[in-house]
Amino acid sequence: NPNAPQTEKERFCGRGELLERLKGLLEGGEHGSVIIHGGERIGMTSFLIQCQTLAGQKGGRTAYLDLATSSITDVDQLATRMATELTHGETLDSVNETAPPLEKLSGLLETSAEPVVLIIDNAELLGRLMQRDRARGERLVTMMRETVLKDSAAAFIFGTGALDSFREGAKTLF
Repeated sequence: NPNAPQTEKERFCGRGELLERLKGLLEGGEHGSVIIHGGERIGMTSFLIQCQTLAGQKGGRTAYLDLATSSITDVDQLATRMATELTHGETLDSVNETAPPLEKLSGLLETSAEPVVLIIDNAELLGRLMQRDRARGERLVTMMRETVLKDSAAAFIFGTGALDSFREGAKTLF
């Protein structure tokens, strides 16, 4: 498939400067959030997958979620999937496994000894999830914002092809 994301390093080209600018986030030395915006078919998904690969090589916890290809239909499923991706399915002593999904994810982000990088592709679809359950959506966005504002080693990278839709859907995040 010529349109499949390029993940092989030798086939991934032209984004070295941008990866270098994000190096602090990817290596865990910085925290914050970044929006990567671009049109369709320019290689954004390939770039985001490369970000995950680089962040993982530095020993941090990483998660890549593509909201356009996942079966996530609500905020709790998103939080559960994020937590599962970050822990690679393992049980962590520092996380209350019986907690509701948002609290579980928050606990994981707060107690992680390693840097955490969450990458959400097609992030404009967050707005749809938030509209289905406004209260949980606002709690998710608040948790993300507070995580970034704390002096934690957590970073969020949002990839979107529809910047206005993303901003509208997650306006309380930024």
